[in-house]
Amino acid sequence: MKKSALGILAASLTLGISSPCLAGSNPYADVPHTDWSYTAVAQLINQGLVTGCSEDDYHNLKRLTRHDLSVYIAQAMSQKNNATPESKALIGRLAKEYAHELHIIGVEDDAIPVEAATTPKPKKTEIEEKLNRFNIFGWGRIRYDRGMPKGNTMAHPTGAGSSDSHTNVDLLYSYKLNDQWTYQAETQFGRNINENKGHWFTEMEKMFLEGHVNGMNIRVGRYDLPAPMSFVYDEKCNGVSVQFGKVLKTKLDFGKVVASDDDGIVESGINSEKYADADYTYHSPHIYSIRFDAPLSKATNISAGFYHLSGGQIWQLQNPKTQANFSSIAFDSKLNKKWSVYGVFGHSTAQGVPDRYLGITGSDHNCYMLKFTYGHSDFANPGSWSAYFLYRHSPMLASFSNTDDWIKNIEGFRIGGDYMFTKNMCVNTYYTFGRDIDTHNRDDAMRIQLNWLY
Repeated sequence: MKKSALGILAASLTLGISSPCLAGSNPYADVPHTDWSYTAVAQLINQGLVTGCSEDDYHNLKRLTRHDLSVYIAQAMSQKNNATPESKALIGRLAKEYAHELHIIGVEDDAIPVEAATTPKPKKTEIEEKLNRFNIFGWGRIRYDRGMPKGNTMAHPTGAGSSDSHTNVDLLYSYKLNDQWTYQAETQFGRNINENKGHWFTEMEKMFLEGHVNGMNIRVGRYDLPAPMSFVYDEKCNGVSVQFGKVLKTKLDFGKVVASDDDGIVESGINSEKYADADYTYHSPHIYSIRFDAPLSKATNISAGFYHLSGGQIWQLQNPKTQANFSSIAFDSKLNKKWSVYGVFGHSTAQGVPDRYLGITGSDHNCYMLKFTYGHSDFANPGSWSAYFLYRHSPMLASFSNTDDWIKNIEGFRIGGDYMFTKNMCVNTYYTFGRDIDTHNRDDAMRIQLNWLY
């Protein structure tokens, strides 16, 4: 990016209609609220990548032109280093769509082809306008994972290694129903590749309606419900979500947790005689949660969440017949252009049950992690890279389902990083120097993964 967001805004305010580029294309043409780019910019505002306009104010604007959206997109482009891979891909698509308008207000970026920036876009037909209500994108990966215990651990009670190697693609799509409501869904296709004994799987990961009503963002259906930094809780929810607030964002959720063993007889590594007999069938727990997110400064954000479940998760060796509360607080801060720091602390009231193989019942209810990241990787910027270093302490009772769900009851260090070797493709890897919290035996893990966007 060669111009700051402030410079872009100033250029947009001083732009006159005498620009020669306006003769063949009108950047002041209205953008319908049903257009995919209108929804995409709303998502970027919601993620804090566009400032100066809240999501509620944005949706209350009765008229938006292509020029207006180009200013928002320019701001988001200046924040690409703080965006998720999915948001970066969305920003790149918007930059191409609005290349002509971005060129007019003086934005230059390697992601914008010269011919797209200087050639006016032809007027869209009625059919094209309707098709713009539909948006589709996604990502894929090929992963090699390996758990390497040295002795019996809670994650590997028999002492044998394990693998979560697989390949899969995720297809995300949305359809703008009207000015307020959008249908969104995600389908995952994949195959486990553990020791040539894999099987194909297809899952409807998400399927929900999202609407903006009276200043609130509402979701109904099956959607993501992550705790701060996804460290204590990271699962899907079949339920209802309501979010409100501008600076301090408050999010309420209630429904049922989506677990992989819904309605199945318990067959994990717990005391099967006591908890997995015929008188107990596992059902998805009910969940009630509240989460707060707010900026502390331009460089620092804080978030906190509380989650009440009517029963724990068998896979985490938590008593399925009791209720449990999970809470966490997290922060992220950009130290300078290269360094960022992240931290999270969590606590639970879950009751432990004995492991079937080791006879150990967990008792540690606190988890925490501190992470330092150097550099910025960007799918749209080949050659970019980042590296990180973290320490984690994550006992089984302290979380319901986190982003490393298959690496359980571990404390130790991890080093890792990713490298964008070509556009929209990257490789990432890590190595965890772990130790089981209860048995104190080594439990290392490694990952090598190829990712791509489409």
